[in-house]
Amino acid sequence: MNQINIIAIIIAIPLIVYSVILHEISHGFVAYLMGDMTAKASGRLSLNPVRHIDPFGTILLPILSVLAFGFGFGYAKPVPIDPRNFRDAETGMMFTGAAGPIANILIGTFLGLVVKFGLVTKGLFFQVFFLLVLANFLLAIFNLIPIPPLDGSRVLIHFLPARFKYFYYRLESFGFLLIFLLIFLAGNTFFGLLFKVLSPILRFFGF
Repeated sequence: MNQINIIAIIIAIPLIVYSVILHEISHGFVAYLMGDMTAKASGRLSLNPVRHIDPFGTILLPILSVLAFGFGFGYAKPVPIDPRNFRDAETGMMFTGAAGPIANILIGTFLGLVVKFGLVTKGLFFQVFFLLVLANFLLAIFNLIPIPPLDGSRVLIHFLPARFKYFYYRLESFGFLLIFLLIFLAGNTFFGLLFKVLSPILRFFGF
């Protein structure tokens, strides 16, 4: 991909923000379908971006990641979920955890197919679509990493033997610290691996 036009970046940023918001809404909506009203009662099934802003993840982290790596990376305020409202807490958490990455994969796939089928072939909008497909698959793959509290951990814990689950639950108390250290101490290697996974996906769609 050639150098991205600054106008394409400006257009893509609010759309990427909504991709992050839809990721969180998907968690809350699936939780609602499975009997947990917490996200709905908290007003988190809304497309209003103000309801989803996290001071660190939505504002500070993107700025820090741009300064450190040359591109923005962040997250929205996690949707509140109460697993006690599920018939089976682990199964409920597995499905709600998987919902966010699945939403981003579906968005990225739809936009990628628009390009693959030749509906957008060049110019400014081609670059916008590239950024949106990249961001959605990056969100999905990153969140599927099985470090608590990332979504992949909600899926993995469902399949772990009981003797490992206690350790995994304990890991969540400092999971964010692990993720932060992974990004900022080994960021170039970490994101290099992510982009190696993303490269064949982007090539498939014609980028």
